[in-house]
Amino acid sequence: MPVELFLWVLQGGGVSITLLGLGRERW
Repeated sequence: MPVELFLWVLQGGGVSITLLGLGRERW
């Protein structure tokens, strides 16, 4: 995982997208 992407997720920019992605697969 690129550092910039990691920091972006930590800042909350990718949290919603990540949750939606995991949610669609698990739920």
